[in-house]
Amino acid sequence: MAPERTLSRGHGVVGFSLVELLVVVAVVALLAAIAVPAYRDYTATARDSVLLNQINSMVVFQEDTRLRTGRYGAGEYDGARGVNTLRTAIGWMPTTDDGRTYAVTAEAGTSWTVIATDPSGRRLCRVFPADEECSAP
Repeated sequence: MAPERTLSRGHGVVGFSLVELLVVVAVVALLAAIAVPAYRDYTATARDSVLLNQINSMVVFQEDTRLRTGRYGAGEYDGARGVNTLRTAIGWMPTTDDGRTYAVTAEAGTSWTVIATDPSGRRLCRVFPADEECSAP
């Protein structure tokens, strides 16, 4: 039989001391300090991936437009405002109307720039056909 544990505090009350609780809180805080920035980076990467996926589908439409007309198309898409001049210019529409906006400018058949913005305000700017990053205004 196991020996009985006697409590020095009296009255047989079993629980955690304040120091033990503070250690647990400190460990949880440390884990949160590591996890929260990693989660933010993860969500930012996911938002960028959605924007890049839509931009990559736009590339096909732009190249088709250039082959047919000799120049790249320009326009914008903003579902919230009901603006979609990109459909008229190059025949492109995003796969879902999820609050993202796209603005495309073209430089006389030599290049085009797209600025994609997600609902949180995160912007992604690319210059094509070189597929280079640019700075969004």
